[in-house]
Amino acid sequence: DLQWYAYLGGFVAFAIGAAYWSVSKEFQRRTDLGQFKTNIKQITVGDSFPMSDYLFNALLLFLFGFKFIYLVKNSGADFVPQEHLLTWEGELSWGIIIAAVGTFWRYQSDKKQRLNPPQKKEITLGLADEMGNITAIALISGFLGAKVFHIIETPGNFSFQAIASQFFTSGGWTFYGGLICGLGGVLIYAYRRGYSIIHVLDSAGPPMMLAYGVGRFGCHFS
Repeated sequence: DLQWYAYLGGFVAFAIGAAYWSVSKEFQRRTDLGQFKTNIKQITVGDSFPMSDYLFNALLLFLFGFKFIYLVKNSGADFVPQEHLLTWEGELSWGIIIAAVGTFWRYQSDKKQRLNPPQKKEITLGLADEMGNITAIALISGFLGAKVFHIIETPGNFSFQAIASQFFTSGGWTFYGGLICGLGGVLIYAYRRGYSIIHVLDSAGPPMMLAYGVGRFGCHFS
């Protein structure tokens, strides 16, 4: 039911937050020790947010209102949330309202930080400053890997129709697939950015144990 889904999903979110915080702290510590390079980047302070920023935030807010409100309103003994997660069912009006309110708030924040004229400045960036990209890559490659490994582990599903139907369902995930592909995606990104793979592995190991431990609580509570 929705309570099970909320417990499991909540602790997964806590696990992602724990990983983000602990890995970024370790990346910064090792950057200060000289194990990771830093880059000088010129940025513009006080310029208006790009339209892509507004569109991306509006899309995320719309999806939250459209799907989450629908799951909450229809929760019940006979309602299985994961069966409705990847469907077109949702609350269109709530999605539009939440997206509109969030976009207005984003616009107000944009106005407050603007300068006339905008100023250019140089900042020093390290691997810890790329945690947003790293987290996104880990999530996308990890989720895809978990789904692909599940399909590979069930040989009877090797048909286009079976694979397509399983790939877009909320069930069928393999932990090791998520771990291997999520780690692989991050390492490829770090290597292409010129960071030491050995130091990345050494930095991320203990935080990953922390994140996995936090996530495991979701299994027990659900």
